[in-house]
Amino acid sequence: MASDASIDLILHTTAQVIKHMPTGKIRNRKLMKIQKIALTFTVLSLISIAGVRAQDTSAPYSIPLHEFQFTNANGYVQTDYTIDVGVNGGAPRPYLFDTGSSVFEAVVGNSSYDLSPPVPGVTPVATNFQYSYETGDGFEGTLVDTSVSFYATLDTNSFITNLTTAAGSTNGILVNAISNHLISNAVDTNYWPSIETNGAPIYDTLAGTFGAGTFLSSTTNGIIGTATNLTYGGVLGQITTSGYIVSLNSSNPTVTVGLNSALINQFTNIVSANPSTNPNALVFPGSGTASFDEKELNVNETISGSNTVNGHNDLTTNSTSVLLDTGTGNLNTTNDYANFYSNSDHIIPGNNFSVVSTNGSSILSVTTTTPDQDLSTSVSSSERTLGIAVFLTNSVLYNLQDTNLGFTTAAVNAESVPEPSTYILFGLGALSLVIASRKKLSFSKLKLAQSESHQ
Repeated sequence: MASDASIDLILHTTAQVIKHMPTGKIRNRKLMKIQKIALTFTVLSLISIAGVRAQDTSAPYSIPLHEFQFTNANGYVQTDYTIDVGVNGGAPRPYLFDTGSSVFEAVVGNSSYDLSPPVPGVTPVATNFQYSYETGDGFEGTLVDTSVSFYATLDTNSFITNLTTAAGSTNGILVNAISNHLISNAVDTNYWPSIETNGAPIYDTLAGTFGAGTFLSSTTNGIIGTATNLTYGGVLGQITTSGYIVSLNSSNPTVTVGLNSALINQFTNIVSANPSTNPNALVFPGSGTASFDEKELNVNETISGSNTVNGHNDLTTNSTSVLLDTGTGNLNTTNDYANFYSNSDHIIPGNNFSVVSTNGSSILSVTTTTPDQDLSTSVSSSERTLGIAVFLTNSVLYNLQDTNLGFTTAAVNAESVPEPSTYILFGLGALSLVIASRKKLSFSKLKLAQSESHQ
């Protein structure tokens, strides 16, 4: 999508073309024809931009994300990011933006979702649905097809776009319509109406989780209809057939939906992703876009340094597959680095932890800390998950159409990359304007010469 500055430039060019259009009796039809061509190209440039803004969900556009810091259950300050979304016409609410989750757990409309009576704009797909995380916390609800609206902030005037169907489909966007909050896999009976009066269930601020993972999940429970298996996934894979970019390494963090060559070419490190091998979860519902495996990226991890259990210099490298997870506050690796682990199962601070892609390009290199010093650069021995530190260092490309991932330390979003067609049309319009201006100048000089010759 072109930036507002690009649009202003083209509007200015159009105004200049109109300004130079001849008025009164036309004395030079060739000049008039050239100026008409100039006006046509500049107007087409504006139409092109309008088309990019209004066309299907594969056209690149950026949605702002917002930094959110809180103190977690272990007493450590954790950095997360949120996205502002309204569902089925409901008010925009803040949701945890989580690339480690495979479903959008959402407040549909402005209240707890109930199958009866039917809710306009909502089609139930599977009942008694539960989705929880390692802690057992999560949400209970109903998988439904509905619409989602993106906002720049929680102000309704910051509306960006409303999506009623998945890309290339007549089906709505599949989300978990929340009816209850789960705590340690048990229903939190205080969720409603506390979300309206005492804050939301996640960190007392966020309404739910915006699953933005590239992987899918499936269920066989509560399916409405004759199907025996139902695949579900995050919203982003449903609304684009190409992919998306998460750019948190910027003062203006965004997620960009949709890809083009101009965006992809900004990534200096592109590697193959691990495609899904689950026969029941190969493509996103609605869009049919290919999914990745949950452990989406093969990497080589290395820990080196002298802060070891035995006090000696050591270096250990391990090849593994990892999940890239904005919803994880720290870095997690395997337990193959025994000489570096303290009693708390964290890598002893002061060592170097580096991650290199299979093509040899660096993704991350940090000096390890304790969680109370800096959670994002603390390394523990639980899941094979690379958390927020990867995203604070890199813009991350999720190229679903080509099954690869990309990394660059530059901030990448749609606003800085106008569509190629816009460049071409604008260039032709500007060129025509230059020609027209020169022709007009030549015509004026000719008229002056003729006038002087008759004096």
